[in-house]
Amino acid sequence: CPAALIHHRENLGLAAARNTAAHFAHGKWFMTLDDDDELVSPGPAKLLEASKHLESGFVHGDHLRRYFNDQGIPTNEEQIIQGSDVFELLYFENCIVNGTFIITKQLFNSLNGYREDLVVHEDYNLHIRAAKSTSFQYVNYPTFVYNCRNSIGRLNLYRRLFWFSTSMLNHASFSYWFPVSEETLRQQKVGEY
Repeated sequence: CPAALIHHRENLGLAAARNTAAHFAHGKWFMTLDDDDELVSPGPAKLLEASKHLESGFVHGDHLRRYFNDQGIPTNEEQIIQGSDVFELLYFENCIVNGTFIITKQLFNSLNGYREDLVVHEDYNLHIRAAKSTSFQYVNYPTFVYNCRNSIGRLNLYRRLFWFSTSMLNHASFSYWFPVSEETLRQQKVGEY
């Protein structure tokens, strides 16, 4: 199918960009990939193949993490194996990164897509809402390369405040929809501050 390039008149953030992409995308399944990452063949095809044998609206896999030195030269690469335990993947932080999953457009639309009011953790929030609506299917295969560069700076205070507040929101959502232990609640609270 032909590619399309769609521009917002102003920067509306990641969630809005992904929602716009979903709106214009054709087909049953939808996948996002950040601009500095690259797909690993045949990872996405393996996700689609798994989707044919199940009722789930969400299929996820692993990814490769490539590390760079200060000169921007790749130094090593490792496979990050996520596993199939949705509780372990989502109770504390988002371990399902963009590029490792496909979601049906029907499920995505029923969840109203990514929350555009969240500056960070909008993907984490979507995954928690998806987990309460469908089962997740796991494929033990990398789907993309996540490039880890040393040149990316730490979060400034403004972004850090959003980080903590969205962590609190997502932890509260997870604890509302899923049974959690006192230890899980304690870990969530520690992780928010």
